[in-house]
Amino acid sequence: MAKGIYDLMVIGGGSAGLVAAAGAGLLGAKVVLINKGKYAEDNLGGECLWTGCVPSKAFIKSAKVAKLISKTQDFGLPKLDLPTIDIDQITARVDGIIRNIEEHHDSAERFYRDFNLDKIVFGEAKFINRNTVKVNSEEISARKIIIATGSSPFIPAIKGLELIKFYTNENIFRIKTLPARLAVIGAGPIGVELGQSFSRLGSKVTIVDKADRLLPREDIESSRIIQEIFTEEGIDFIGENLAIEVQLRGNGEKELSLEDGSKLVVDEILIASGRKANINLDLEKANVRTDKRIIVVNDYMQTSNPNIFACGDVIGKYQFTHSADYEARIVLQNIMKGSLGLPMLKLDYGYFPWTTFCDPEIARVGLSEPEAVEKYGESNISIQKMPFSDIDRALTEGEAKGMIKLLIYKKKLVGAHIIGMSAGEMIHELVLAMKLNLDIAQISSAVHIYPTLSGAIRQTINKELGKSLGSSLVKNILNWYWKIFRALN
Repeated sequence: MAKGIYDLMVIGGGSAGLVAAAGAGLLGAKVVLINKGKYAEDNLGGECLWTGCVPSKAFIKSAKVAKLISKTQDFGLPKLDLPTIDIDQITARVDGIIRNIEEHHDSAERFYRDFNLDKIVFGEAKFINRNTVKVNSEEISARKIIIATGSSPFIPAIKGLELIKFYTNENIFRIKTLPARLAVIGAGPIGVELGQSFSRLGSKVTIVDKADRLLPREDIESSRIIQEIFTEEGIDFIGENLAIEVQLRGNGEKELSLEDGSKLVVDEILIASGRKANINLDLEKANVRTDKRIIVVNDYMQTSNPNIFACGDVIGKYQFTHSADYEARIVLQNIMKGSLGLPMLKLDYGYFPWTTFCDPEIARVGLSEPEAVEKYGESNISIQKMPFSDIDRALTEGEAKGMIKLLIYKKKLVGAHIIGMSAGEMIHELVLAMKLNLDIAQISSAVHIYPTLSGAIRQTINKELGKSLGSSLVKNILNWYWKIFRALN
């Protein structure tokens, strides 16, 4: 290889790429980071910062505050009427949060200064051989390469869609007018989160999906609860259906034709029907195999070219920022271990959690109920539930809708599902318990503060532990104990 070649090339400046580049730089590697900016050619941060996690959660918060204002009487306060919402003020707030995080966390200057990167190149990379890419007019080579180019919105085949203006997560946070009627195509996390937010800001929202329920990847009871809440909030759901055509009316309205023959007339359309990996890198020139439009990797995150690794959305596993972070850390360790001939690490998603940030939140880790039953047998799985209406803290907060659901096998957690206020914060205790293979009695033995939502996790576990007290053997032992106690005292 040419003299002066980089130790590591990272292609993609989103969550996975930044973690890998920063880690390698801190460990003394000679690192070049290549990134095609989201809104401009000279920014880092990727989907999460510019069009995903950060703007969506900021937008969701504004919508939640609007909802709270409409419920002041529920908290013993005077009724307040919210003035007409100026969507520009909300999107300006969202943009300000993005810019603040970019400046302090994801700027190129910070990665040069704090993480010792040798070079950052802004542009689109294309492979020209097994270890070299061309960016702009520059050829760059490296001993090891990490592809972390992320994903983009998947646009379904709806006739006429290409002829009209429509929204995705990439442009919805720059919308100029709050639509009176909004169709959301897709009932996954993006569609549910943004659909609820626009409804709370004043849009009439209809969600359309081929699935028979909202959030089909979630526990069916969680889906049922969120469906009931959405119905109460005036959000319509058309399931087991597809949008097959859209036509623009003369007055600017958009008419969606659905698979069942029905029509839906709206002002705007938000496409939230999934993601597709960004793999337009001329990968064949680097001998990197793809399948079904994702990069194929082995358990060690290596591609078919052993010197090239891939992580994040581009490999099509879990498309979350925290999975990108986890995968990038595994990749970096495997590059270092593999180069020394040491055993590499395998990915382990056995206790992988996620949260959908609708209101209430839905969080899960481990197996679903059907998965647990299939793996261990129905008679061997114990299921314990606690409704939020039985949690004191939830009652004081006026957040009584939701449920904790734990799946237990031989006194060990194998799955946990929480729908309710702050579910995404509550789930981490259970993630750690599963990672450390703790017995449920060990979780219960930890002191939990009252009144907290997390305290209800202990209460739910205690329902399972309490079952043993009802057995005939335990009752007989206790009867004998108290007979001896009375005799001695």
